[in-house]
Amino acid sequence: MISFARIRTNGITPSLAVFLSCLTFVLPFSAPTALGAADVADLVEDGMQRYHSGNFGAAADAFRQAALSAPGQPDVYLYLGTTKLQAGDLAGAIRAFERYLQLAPEGDAADAVRPNLTLIKKAWAKQQAEAAAGAEKALAPLTAEAENTIAVYAFANTGDSKYANLSRGLAAMMIHDIFQLERFKVVERVRMQALLDELALTGKGVVDPNSSAASARVLGAGKVIAGIYAAAADRLKIDSSLVDTLSEGVVDQQMAQGPMPAFWELEKMLVFSVLKDMGVDKSQILPRILAKVEKVHTKSLDAFSAYSDGLAATDLEDYAEARRQFERALQQDPHFTLAADALKALPMAAMTTAQIVSSMEAAAPATESGTLLASASSGVSTLGIGAAVVAVAAGAAVVASGGSWEGSTSGLVDVAGTWNYMQTSTSCRNTVAQGTMTFDYFNTGNGSQMIASIGGDNISEDCETYGIQCSDEISVERNPMSEGEFQEMMNQFCDIFYTHQVTQFTANQIVIYDSTYGETYTLTR
Repeated sequence: MISFARIRTNGITPSLAVFLSCLTFVLPFSAPTALGAADVADLVEDGMQRYHSGNFGAAADAFRQAALSAPGQPDVYLYLGTTKLQAGDLAGAIRAFERYLQLAPEGDAADAVRPNLTLIKKAWAKQQAEAAAGAEKALAPLTAEAENTIAVYAFANTGDSKYANLSRGLAAMMIHDIFQLERFKVVERVRMQALLDELALTGKGVVDPNSSAASARVLGAGKVIAGIYAAAADRLKIDSSLVDTLSEGVVDQQMAQGPMPAFWELEKMLVFSVLKDMGVDKSQILPRILAKVEKVHTKSLDAFSAYSDGLAATDLEDYAEARRQFERALQQDPHFTLAADALKALPMAAMTTAQIVSSMEAAAPATESGTLLASASSGVSTLGIGAAVVAVAAGAAVVASGGSWEGSTSGLVDVAGTWNYMQTSTSCRNTVAQGTMTFDYFNTGNGSQMIASIGGDNISEDCETYGIQCSDEISVERNPMSEGEFQEMMNQFCDIFYTHQVTQFTANQIVIYDSTYGETYTLTR
C-alpha cells in the first residue's frame, strides 16, 4: 500500500503573478532586422574574417546580427557560440548552442554540440559556484523572477547505503517534471552540483532549511526543495520540504512512502504536492502540459538505479563509467528517455576550453562560399584544424580504462576499402598530413585478418615536411566491426594510434583524437 501525506506548516502560497520562460538560458535577441539572404551571407562572411583575425568581439557582433536577421538559421548559432567560447563568454556560448539544438535537434552538428555543451555548462557552473561561495554571507537581493525559480537538491539518504545515488536520480526526475510548467524556471542540476561541490556539501545532502535556503539563494532561486529519504529493499520513504529562500522558512512539507518498486509513483506524488504548495493544483494544469508531467520516466528500479549511478559518475567526471551506467539503464528500459538524453549529452572525456573550441570548429559547416571556422590559413589560434571530439550516441560501444571495451555492438561499420586520410595537429601550426588508408579484410578459416596500409605526405607552413608509410597485418574479430573493435585494431597498427581515441565512427567518416599531442586523424570515403 502506498501512503502519502501533505503536512501544512502555514498558509503561505507563493504568488504566481510572474510568468517565466521555461528555458534555462534565453537569447536576449531583439526583433530581427529586415535583411535579404545576400546581406545575411555577407554578415556571416564578415564574422568569419574577423574570427580568423582574432577579433572575436567583432566576429560575435557580425554573427549576432546575422542571427537577428535570420533567426531560423541554426548554423549561425554554431558560429556565434564558438566565437563566444573563444572570447571566454561561457554564458553566451551556452545560449547560442542551446538555440542551435532548439532549431536543429537532429542537425549534423547536434552530436558534437550536446557533449560539448555539457562541458561548457560544467565550467560555467564552476565559475558561478566559486563566486557564489565567496559571497554567500553577503547575498544580493533576489530578483522578481526568483519568486518562480526553484532549486531541487539531491535528497539525503538515511537508509541502506547501496541506494545512496538514488538521490541524484530522484532530483533529476523532479527537476524535469517541474520544468514542464512554463511559469517556473528550474535551476539546472549541473549548477546546483557545482555549488554543492564548492561548499563541500556533496554526499551530505542539504536538509537544514537555513543551509538549503542560503545555498539556493546564491543561485537566484526563491524556493528550494530539499529533504531526506530512507530506502530499503522493499520500502521507500521520502520526506521533502519546500523552503522560501528569503525568509528561510518552511512553506510546506510532504511525505510519500510505499513499496520500493513503486518509486516512480512516489516521485510523481511529491511533484504534484510541491506544485500545489506553489499554488498550482493538478486540475489547473493544461492537458498537454499535464501529460508531460505525468509521463512515467521508468518503472524499472534497476534502470533508475543505473541512471542515478550514471549521474554520480558524471559529477565525478568519470565519463567512461557514466556511459556504462546509462547504457545499463537503457538495457533495462529502452524507453527511459532521461537516460538516453544523458547518454547523448555525455562527453567522451574532460576537455580544455581550447579543445572544445577545436571540436566546435570542426563541427561547424562551411558557409555558402565555402569558408570554415577551422580555416587552415588562420594563424591566430593554436587550436588546430578540426580536432573533433563528439559523444557516442546511445547504443555505441564504450571504451573502459585499460583498453578493454564494454557495451553493445550496434552501429557496425564495414571498414574494408580505401579511405581518404587527413591528420591535423595543434602542436605544429598549419600542419596537415594527407594521404590514403586502406583496409583489406580476409578470413583465413582460423581467424580473421586485416591488412591496414597508410601512405601520404605532410604539407606544412611552419614545421618540417615528412612522409608517412606503414603497413601491418592485424588480427580482428570480424568485419563489419563495432567502434570498440575498430579502436582495438588501431591500437595494434604500427604503434601509431596506440594513444588515440575514436570519437566518431560512421560508415563514411571515422575520427580519431590524440589528446596527448593534440592531433586529429580523420578518415573519410
